[in-house]
Amino acid sequence: MRMTLDLPGTLHDRLRQAMARGVAESEGMLVSQAIEQFLDSLDREWVDEQFASMATDPSYQALQRELAGEYAALDEETWRMIEPPDAAR
Repeated sequence: MRMTLDLPGTLHDRLRQAMARGVAESEGMLVSQAIEQFLDSLDREWVDEQFASMATDPSYQALQRELAGEYAALDEETWRMIEPPDAAR
């Protein structure tokens, strides 16, 4: 897809300096890579926010307690299989 950008002069200067160092095959490629990195960063921030909200979500916390209770016997069995009989936890 073709796109026209209006860049501030200082940003365009920085773009040309980067190109002079050979950081990308073309200015368009460099702009494309920068946008992709920025969008990836936004995606990571969004995921982090979702995980952070789990810490205060009562329904999520209740589900985790329920699952922990359901798997407690299996967890204990696993510990018995991987620990020597005389080891203390």
